[in-house]
Amino acid sequence: MNLKEDKLIVIEVGSYITKFGKADPLNKPQHQVYSKIGKNSTLRKNNEQENKDEKVDKMDISDKDLETEKMDISDKDVEVEKDKTSDKEKDMNIKNKDDINTKEENNDKMNIDTVKTEKIENVKTESDTEKTLDNKIENKLDNVNQNDIEVTWLFKNQKVSGWKDAELFWKYILTKKLQIELKDNISPVLISIPIEWPKQYREHIAKIMFEKCNLPALYIAEQPLMALYAVGYTSGIVIDIGYERTRVVPILDNMVNTRASQSIPIGSQDIDEYLLKLVKEDKDICSQLDNIIKGNTENCDKEEIYTNFCKTLKESGICEVSTVPIKNVEDVDFIFKNQTFKIGDIRYKCFEPLFDPLLVNKRIQNIVEAYEIAIGLCELKDRAVLANAFVLTGGCSVVKGLQKRLEQEIEACISLSETSNEMQVKEIKFLKIPEYFTKMKDRSQDLGFIGASIVAKLVFMDQKFYISRDNYNESGPVIVHFK
Repeated sequence: MNLKEDKLIVIEVGSYITKFGKADPLNKPQHQVYSKIGKNSTLRKNNEQENKDEKVDKMDISDKDLETEKMDISDKDVEVEKDKTSDKEKDMNIKNKDDINTKEENNDKMNIDTVKTEKIENVKTESDTEKTLDNKIENKLDNVNQNDIEVTWLFKNQKVSGWKDAELFWKYILTKKLQIELKDNISPVLISIPIEWPKQYREHIAKIMFEKCNLPALYIAEQPLMALYAVGYTSGIVIDIGYERTRVVPILDNMVNTRASQSIPIGSQDIDEYLLKLVKEDKDICSQLDNIIKGNTENCDKEEIYTNFCKTLKESGICEVSTVPIKNVEDVDFIFKNQTFKIGDIRYKCFEPLFDPLLVNKRIQNIVEAYEIAIGLCELKDRAVLANAFVLTGGCSVVKGLQKRLEQEIEACISLSETSNEMQVKEIKFLKIPEYFTKMKDRSQDLGFIGASIVAKLVFMDQKFYISRDNYNESGPVIVHFK
């Protein structure tokens, strides 16, 4: 199979944002959308009712068939008992049977027509549903009654909420965003997934991609491994701070050590919630935000204004991680909705839940403790190699001061004995994006996409590495466990 390099597609699945685009490690992802789908709740209820009605109709048809079969059996019994009937009676029976058969044929035709009509209606409903869903995946559902839209996050809590929804979501990405014709699809796809997803999820992905999206080829990759490849290493420890979870993943010689990997339920959503709490505790900020709400002629939700303020503040670059205790913090100016706010120590406090989860009422290990557990579960001879190649990625990885704080706290927990040897961890090293990625060198949050783009350009050049359509047709979804 001849696969064209300019047709290679990369999809990086995320619980909050899904990134995708052409396999290009030199540029940032072409697209990113929120990993959610909007459904018309009224249409969904109608579809469920139609499905129930269809089941009832099928039950009625099966009951009629049973009755017809019973009548035929009883008629045969009567015929056996009356072998000595007259010729006239036989002729009458033959005529009656012909009439009955004619009626049954007419009934069968009516039933077949009914089933066909139902199928046509269902096909129309499915197409209408897909059209309805196409424009509701974006963050803002413009010109749509919000009360009629039921929003579902697709990849929350390390699970897929529904495979039918995932199918519609990936179809939307391929057909609407990337303008790919599924009927004549010649675009291979590399899809990178979280390490927590079970093996049977890979089978579902393959089934959707080959049977519904008509892919010519597929490769399923693990996200931490892609991030490590982006910096040119095959062994190291990847720290990925995601929206829901933070993962500490040791990788040795291209193999993810799943037994040692740690996944703790704290991420950027906890930082958002903690920052919102800090803002609400600041009387001066609250007073200014309340004035904005009062002066707004449009109907705006108070919680929405506060949330937007926190999001804008976090992404402004004002917030950072402190490496030393700060006592006297100077206020800095921050402009929001044409008003100037004075921001004090909350800009340093908002990222502290990563190091002290109790601040958000979570009794779990922090990032540094997760590292200690992960490295402790690795072989002693491998620890020095792993600690010499740290990779920090995820949405929060670009926050100023975070890497330096991690270095300080991890180095503080490394014990150096007097009888040190070459297998003992003496120092740690955080890796950077290579200089030749000029446009990406400051985008550590896109390391997974960079690595996936590199891998896509390699694996799809040799058929022994990827799953082709022929492979899938021969073996079915289980092929994902062998390639």
